Amino acid sequence: MLTFLYLSIGLVVGVGAMWLVQKARRRSDDSESNLDFSGDPLGATKSLLWIYERRYRNSAFRWKFGYRILLVLSAVFSTAAAIVPKLTFFRWQASTDWASILAGCAAIITTLVAALDFEVNWRVNRKSRHAVGVLRLEANKSDIHTNSLLTELQKVIRARNEDLNKQD
Repeated sequence: MLTFLYLSIGLVVGVGAMWLVQKARRRSDDSESNLDFSGDPLGATKSLLWIYERRYRNSAFRWKFGYRILLVLSAVFSTAAAIVPKLTFFRWQASTDWASILAGCAAIITTLVAALDFEVNWRVNRKSRHAVGVLRLEANKSDIHTNSLLTELQKVIRARNEDLNKQD
């Protein structure tokens, strides 16, 4: 049982570390300062749209993945908390202590899911990615103006920020 607890904690820490490394790598790759709007403004605008679409896609994936992992862990911990005291081959004095620890872990994970609003963040980023994807399609039209694309991108960024700030 102790091995199960250590594996679960290791999984959460490992996923968190992967998330942080990926986020740092993405920030260094997606530098907007490398874009040159003076030479080819439409090409730079398309690149900027691609950067934002990728940011929102990655963010939506991370929130969705974290949400589902934590839900599964919460279910596993709460189920284990109910089963451990009933196991006949696991009869030892600390089985009720383990049940309490597992139930506490499930409660903490459920609280994290509710407090961090994983699902709302995931849906906001997914909606923003979709809006930027539509703008990328617009950028391929022959009569499109760069300023209109940038104005629409600003609206998407503002709407995403407002949606995320509604939670606070």
